[in-house]
Formats: sequence, structure tokens, C-alpha cells
Amino acid sequence: MSIKVQKQNLCEQLTSAIIHYIQEGTWLLGQKLPGEIELANSFEVSRNIMREAIKILENFGILDAKNGIGTFVSPNALENIQNMNFFYSLKDNTSVEMILEMRLMVEPDAAYFAALRIQEDGIAALKKLSENQLDKYEAFPDYQDDFDLHLAIAHYSGNVLCENFCHSLLKQLQNSLYSEFNKYSSEKTRVDNISTHTAIVNAIIEHKAELAQHLMKDHLINRLKLINPDFENSDF
Repeated sequence: MSIKVQKQNLCEQLTSAIIHYIQEGTWLLGQKLPGEIELANSFEVSRNIMREAIKILENFGILDAKNGIGTFVSPNALENIQNMNFFYSLKDNTSVEMILEMRLMVEPDAAYFAALRIQEDGIAALKKLSENQLDKYEAFPDYQDDFDLHLAIAHYSGNVLCENFCHSLLKQLQNSLYSEFNKYSSEKTRVDNISTHTAIVNAIIEHKAELAQHLMKDHLINRLKLINPDFENSDF
């Protein structure tokens, strides 16, 4: 192989190198790749870095790692490379990442207090939002309904300042490239998102405050890591 990966930003450069081989046709769609050790040696990186890069590309549906069989270029790799490029463009937009990090600072506690304070009318409304979510996601690819659910949770926290602040953050995301997030997400990501929202709503309506807080925290961390795989969540 002609591409050698430099030491700086090793994993990111490695994923770019692999994508280059797929896009130029050196690695064909459906092709089985050499083993992990051979790949690591050819790119002159450690096996850990090689494994990390393969995992990232697998998460985006560019590579397909099959236990006991090997790693293959996905039949949909070229389309999924475009999706990955979209998420990396969000990573380069620091304001989007900062807004998502601010949500991580606020929304888990909003879910916590919503679970403590929500009343019967709120429970009914939140259930309805959750139950209609799947149909809405299939009909509308722009995540407006995702925002509505998060705003409802902020509302049921019982703190109008929290609600207004979350509204401001989500409005900024709506007016940014982030509004296209769902369009470029994999089917698995969309299904997982709906499942996670359902779990958060169930925790809130069952008044399980700590569980709601934990689920919301994990949900937002996972969203951040889709945009920036290097995001460090140790402070949260």
C-alpha cells in the first residue's frame, strides 16, 4: 500500500486512508480485507489503532466485520461514506458540538426533575408523543419531533428557565446543519434513538428520576460521540 499514516491524529488519518482506497476502487464493494495484523503492518500502525478505525467504519456501515469470517467492504460503503462525511462536517462545526455539550449539562437534570414533578395530564401527553414517534420519524426526516419530545421533558421539569434555555439550544440546532442529522443517520441509529426515547419517557412517567437522568445522559453522550468519536465524557 502506498499510503502511510503519520503519528498525529492516527485513527482519523487511518479511517481517511481506508476511505480513500474504497473511493478510488482499490478496495471493491463486498471485498474481504486482509487480517487485522496484516492491515496494521501495511499502514504501519498498532493493532489497537487498526481495531479502533475498523470499529468506527463499521459503526458507519462502511466496513462489515463478521465474527470468525473477516472484515468486508460494505455493499453500501460509498453511500455511507457520504453519511460519515456529514457527521464529520458537524464535528468541524464547534458551535454545534458546544450546544450538544451544553444539552448534556442541562437535559439529564431536566429529565430527573420531570420524573419527580410530572402530573397525570403531563404523563398522558408524554405517552402520546412517545407512542406517535415511530410514525412521525418515518414521515418526517428532519428530527422536529425529536426536538418536541426533548422540549416536553424540559417543560415537565417544572422550571420555566430550564424550558426556555432548552428551547433556545434546540432552536439553534434546528437552524444549523444538525437539522439534517436524521437524514444521514443509519437505520440502526434511528431505531436505537426511538428505543432510547421510549425508555426515557417510561422512566419519567414511572417517576424513576435517577434512571431518567442516567438514560438521558447516555443518550446525549452517544449523540456527541456520533459527531465526534474523540469526545471525552469522563467529566460527566
